[in-house]
Amino acid sequence: MCLLIGGYSLVEYPLWSPLFLVPFALFWGMASAPSPVGGKVLTFGTKITGLALAALAVTVLIPSISQYRAISTYTLMSTVPGGLQSIGFNARAMRANGVLPLFEPEIEFLEFQSIPVNGVDLDAKIALGNRVAMHYTTPATLEKLAALYIVKGAPMQAAERMAVVSRIYPKMAPEVAEMLRGAARAGNPVAARAMHIFDKISIGI
Repeated sequence: MCLLIGGYSLVEYPLWSPLFLVPFALFWGMASAPSPVGGKVLTFGTKITGLALAALAVTVLIPSISQYRAISTYTLMSTVPGGLQSIGFNARAMRANGVLPLFEPEIEFLEFQSIPVNGVDLDAKIALGNRVAMHYTTPATLEKLAALYIVKGAPMQAAERMAVVSRIYPKMAPEVAEMLRGAARAGNPVAARAMHIFDKISIGI
């Protein structure tokens, strides 16, 4: 059962299924009908312990499922401009309602998508964006991060993020690579650095 759960989780988003279901499966097996373990039958005390552990797992699982559903809804709304703000997304409340910090990467992703691009707490926003980009190299994440770097006055870093977008998602930003390549040929150092990043990704380095 654990192998089936583990295999299924590889194609499921987000990839947290084993963190809930594998322990639950193990606890459920411990609490099942008597079965030989090392040539002995499980005692009544062992069964009680297994049931207690299973109850604890369910206690954690139920609110985590609720949080997972909320995150799924927020993730869908994040694809709509202003969608997270319209439904009142609050990262602090999401963290407070969580039983375990299993969904922290998803919450940080949603938090980054909900923040405005301006000069307020700019360094903190960029730090958050870089953490999010480690898990979610989506166009929305990288483009917002590039915009924040522009606000900061760091065009080199912004160009690097846009080079990653144009390489990983060529159909979504086909004009970006051509624009950067043309500027690089004209001697623009920012574009030259961006195309260096682009070419490194293209040859798999």
